[in-house]
Amino acid sequence: MVRAMDNGQLIDAYAELLVRVGVNLQVGQLLTINAFVEHAPLTRRVARAAYEAGASYVDVRYSDDLVKRAMIEHAPQESLDYAPPWLIERVNSTGEQEGAALVLSGEPAPGIFSDLDGKRVGAARMSALTEAWLHQVTARRVSWFAAGPQPDPLALVPVEQMKRKCDAPPSPPRVAACIPFARVSAFATPFTAAPPPKTA
Repeated sequence: MVRAMDNGQLIDAYAELLVRVGVNLQVGQLLTINAFVEHAPLTRRVARAAYEAGASYVDVRYSDDLVKRAMIEHAPQESLDYAPPWLIERVNSTGEQEGAALVLSGEPAPGIFSDLDGKRVGAARMSALTEAWLHQVTARRVSWFAAGPQPDPLALVPVEQMKRKCDAPPSPPRVAACIPFARVSAFATPFTAAPPPKTA
């Protein structure tokens, strides 16, 4: 039985699970995190857990759907699919360094774009960034994981127990085999497919 935790302990345990089991972070490895601004409290805990686990550097990028809404409403049509070159380089650099990537998913404001022009919403997708991300993932260069922002206090188990569950072959990281035990509101199978990075 999982012992009772206060909210702070729960978030810390979730952050550690995402780092040590989710992305299976290795000592000296780079970690990139993509999250919404509303997920900042969890993101900070994940960054701390990553450094405690030996991360060489934690690079965080926040997205804000209110900013994206303003872009969809008012930006020129030709700018909607624009992906800044530095964002593409961030993805490519993570792959070149064989880094890890964590995506905190879950829209903070569902339906925020529902009253906007559907064609403009669909165009605002940074397709060049998505292409770069998928290239790194399919090349098996990035250990990645996607997770919801809220842990389930009744489903979390100690990281040590989780890692024992996941120690069986095959290798690389056995995230898919671990999900039924963790139930961390997460989805992903590392190295096989990936959601695109957050767009701002």
